[in-house]
Amino acid sequence: MKKISKGNIVFALFLVLLIIPTSRNFIQVNLQKLVAKVAPISTIPSEDQITITNYNTSFKGINTPNLSLQDTKGKVLFINFWATWCPPCIAEMPDLQDLHDRYKSNKDIVFAFVSGEKKSVINNFLTKKNYSLPVLQQTSEVPEELAHRSIPTTFIINKNGKIVLHKTGAANWNGKTVTKILDQLLQEE
Repeated sequence: MKKISKGNIVFALFLVLLIIPTSRNFIQVNLQKLVAKVAPISTIPSEDQITITNYNTSFKGINTPNLSLQDTKGKVLFINFWATWCPPCIAEMPDLQDLHDRYKSNKDIVFAFVSGEKKSVINNFLTKKNYSLPVLQQTSEVPEELAHRSIPTTFIINKNGKIVLHKTGAANWNGKTVTKILDQLLQEE
């Protein structure tokens, strides 16, 4: 008989845990949290930034008033597309909540967390996790500049409508990099 190493036992245990549905989600979320801590966040070079051309998009508020993109003109917009079933989305939610809490009293920034799920599913998730993020549902097509194919996808748009950051996947949204970006954008005219 071959000697069984501790590494093989740990690996086998990890595989078994991945097979069990309840532990699989836990593992996926926590792995995404680790990825988010090291995932780079950077702005788009100014010469490559594109401007939103169509502000005729509206969102229905789940736990916040309805929002029109028209309402965000002249403000910094932080918009995140997510879902309650998405492990990377769940992984970045605590950082997003902290970031939102830090800036929510600033009238020059708008946070929009957009989900396509049913209101009851979203409300159950927010209540269970004790989140107070302003969650919305799309009621019309987003501008092509904000079109995305995966979630989570996050955009930060400056006061002039230019997309200065576009990030797909989980990230550390409450770190120094993002707060520096937002603080700088808020100071711009």
